[in-house]
Amino acid sequence: MKKDAKLPSIDLEKFYKQDSAHGLDLEIVPDLTHQKNKQLVKLTQATWDEILENDSKFAAKFKTDLLRTVDASISSIVNEKAIKDVNFEKEVKMGELKFKEKGLKKYNEKVKKQKASLYWMLNTFFFALLPYVSKETRGIAGTAYELVNALRTSLLSSMKAKYVKE
Repeated sequence: MKKDAKLPSIDLEKFYKQDSAHGLDLEIVPDLTHQKNKQLVKLTQATWDEILENDSKFAAKFKTDLLRTVDASISSIVNEKAIKDVNFEKEVKMGELKFKEKGLKKYNEKVKKQKASLYWMLNTFFFALLPYVSKETRGIAGTAYELVNALRTSLLSSMKAKYVKE
């Protein structure tokens, strides 16, 4: 609450009768969605910096192989479950995946997992955005159609297929 702000007083007894068997229970829950949590940022900053550094070092030429291989391993799960119920971290075992590109072997599992996780996040946002995509907005900058079109090479085939089925 802002300094010097006051909550209005509501006399609930005007609306609800109280007696020995009935009373009032009031809970106030703050909305912190727009408040920056400095402690949380402090605790996660190093991890976030590591993810950004690893992402910047990941060669773009390996993107296609990473996406195809991850898609092949998770497509059956994506087909069976709702997107929100897919636990990407649990379902994708990076050490068990076989990549065609030899250069991907130079990256450790953690780096590949981080990159794949970033693509998974992008794909879940894509899936949520698709209902708002309209061909009528083709060519109009900033529209959902243009955003999806710009990102289409980063989208998993199984996610595209799931949207078509639904």
